[in-house]
Amino acid sequence: DVGTINIQVGFEDLPDAARPRSGDVLVRARLNGVDIGTTSSLVDGHASFPFTAPSFVPEVDVRIDVEPLRGQDRADAVDSSMTFGLDGVSPLLLSSSTAATAHLEADEDHEHSVLIGDRPRLPSRGDVHLWRSWVDDTNGNGAIDFEEATLRQVSVPANLTDLQGHYAFTMDASRAPLGGWYAFWYDIADQAGNVLLDAGNRTMPMSIVQVNQDAAPVVGDDASAFWSVPSPAWLHPSELVTLSVPLGDGNGLQDLAKVIVDLDLDRDDGLLIEWSTEDGCSESHPFLTVVSCDMEGQPGSSTPFSSEGYLRIHMHLDWGFDPSTTARTPSVTVEDRGGQFSTDRLDGLRWRASSELALDLTDIDVDLDGAPLPDAQAQIRPEAELDVRSSFAWTRSGRTVLQPLDVEASLGMETANTTTFNGTFSVTLTVPDEAGSQGLQVRLLNAPDGAVLRGADDVVRRFMVDTQPPRVSALTSPALGAPLPEADWGALAVDVRMDEDIGLGEAHLGWRVMVSGFGLAGEVLGEGLEPMTLRGARSSGSDLPLRAVLDLNSTLAEDIRTQRLELRVWVEGVDLSGQPVDPLGNSLADPLAVWLLEQRVAEVVFDDAPTEDLLNPVKGGELIWSYTAVNLGRGPGDVQIIVEVVEADGSRTRLDARSLSIAAGETGVRNGTWVPLDEGPVRFEYIIVDGTTHVGDTHLIAASGGQGLFGGPAGGVGSVLVLVVVAMIGVAAYRLSRERP
Repeated sequence: DVGTINIQVGFEDLPDAARPRSGDVLVRARLNGVDIGTTSSLVDGHASFPFTAPSFVPEVDVRIDVEPLRGQDRADAVDSSMTFGLDGVSPLLLSSSTAATAHLEADEDHEHSVLIGDRPRLPSRGDVHLWRSWVDDTNGNGAIDFEEATLRQVSVPANLTDLQGHYAFTMDASRAPLGGWYAFWYDIADQAGNVLLDAGNRTMPMSIVQVNQDAAPVVGDDASAFWSVPSPAWLHPSELVTLSVPLGDGNGLQDLAKVIVDLDLDRDDGLLIEWSTEDGCSESHPFLTVVSCDMEGQPGSSTPFSSEGYLRIHMHLDWGFDPSTTARTPSVTVEDRGGQFSTDRLDGLRWRASSELALDLTDIDVDLDGAPLPDAQAQIRPEAELDVRSSFAWTRSGRTVLQPLDVEASLGMETANTTTFNGTFSVTLTVPDEAGSQGLQVRLLNAPDGAVLRGADDVVRRFMVDTQPPRVSALTSPALGAPLPEADWGALAVDVRMDEDIGLGEAHLGWRVMVSGFGLAGEVLGEGLEPMTLRGARSSGSDLPLRAVLDLNSTLAEDIRTQRLELRVWVEGVDLSGQPVDPLGNSLADPLAVWLLEQRVAEVVFDDAPTEDLLNPVKGGELIWSYTAVNLGRGPGDVQIIVEVVEADGSRTRLDARSLSIAAGETGVRNGTWVPLDEGPVRFEYIIVDGTTHVGDTHLIAASGGQGLFGGPAGGVGSVLVLVVVAMIGVAAYRLSRERP
């Protein structure tokens, strides 16, 4: 142990205020002859030396030497050498004459004592802290507050060398009111400073005593007793329940010594639960387990002595308990410390036992591939994941069975096992690849002894396994082959027919518009999924009509409609079993149909016939030609137009060749002149490359000295000559017309 030696040095025959100062004396301390410290530094004449006492010796010798340093004489007022015994043992509380809670009559004196053991010597003194509700509760709050308790000395044994002795005090209760109470705790230590343990404190006094007459215990009224489960009470094996028994005692529940609860007073079947202050609860029946018991006072009591309260018994029946559903009525017997007792039957706590359980069909959830499966849907597809979640419930009460149970679920030939946790279980089954009706069943494996499973062979839910996917049987509109007119793009109806045996679910028309000619590598200009509606009352069978309406106008910008575009369509969706639509011949890569979209292109033609103005149709004269081209198409276009003149011998002279850019609905005008170098018949041709050709009228170019087509002197030339010339002109015109390309 660690301690400190304190030495006080003074002057003989002088007051205490006159004390040696540092440097006046040298103080030395020895422990069993060994120096533990030397100093000449004093504080008000005081020196101190810490030390550690050896644990292997029963006593130590302490010697103090004081050596004057200024020639003074030395005189010792006390012995300079003393022997101390070592005590490392704390006092031990052996017993108390007063229980932790007690009641005493209002006599003049209440004697209280404790029996303490200690060695080598008993404590030489001790105190008791006493608090009285009628005297010391200065603020009236009914609680022991700081500094409210009074301190008294306790009597000590006459012989302190005995191994044990009584320490006592007397409490005058003559002025205590009935129902008043007091509390006390001890503060006792031996000479070595070892403190008595378990002597109490302000918050947890050693004893609390009520001043009152002795009263008999009672069992509360029948209406106050209750089970933790609804009435009428059904108890089940392994299910934890709480029985609350109302009790009362005028001296407080602390005065109760024993309570016996017979769960079946009409039969001698050993269903007894006994509670005592010392041992708590115990049971004797092999199939009854009491987990714990609590004696609880009435909430809000102003004193520690609650006259009313409950004995809470937390218990459960065990598997193997008699499964008879006979009603059982409990009775309660309560006895106090004075031997007074009371017995009563509690008809309101009548109960029955049952070990019947069943799958809780009101609490079952089924998911198909992670999505909830509605109760109305019975169609499922092979290889799908079927998740089943449910619980087992007691048949009689409807409460969930919380004990872990081994569960087997089956669907056709597929089985899966699991264990319930907190009353529920979850199991996953793979839908078998077997078409037709399949029943879901749930059973218990290794059921507890005595368990009765109701509906063990019942089908929980029946499903229709669909092994055939829905298929597109035909595309009915639009017709294949012809480009889709732009006028139809705003509400383009696509009609298909499908075959489905079980029932068709949601269906969508997948579509994509892309630049044509590049396959799937073509630039994607628009795509989406449009819902398809079933046109008719049938949802299963063959040739089910479905329609989707596409709005391509809102997707395709104006500037891309001049490109060569194609539309691909296919059908996506599932039937009621979750089977996806068959993708064979029905996918983006292998579409159901491909249409070209009407392309905005230019259509350039001549607006009326080109004209020639014969200002001077003679050799060396001048002819003016002109044409007007118009774009009748929906897109702008660049065209090349050639103007040629063809003579009688078939020779051609190109008068003009140029490219024109003409916007949709616009026109282009071109004109020019030609000077013929020869006489004879000619015609003009206007050629739109990769388009139409216009052949103009035949014109006769006369000699430069002539006066027209029939100019010159005609005298002496008969009418026959004129006819011959006209005939030749007709033949030449005919040749020119025959030589047109």
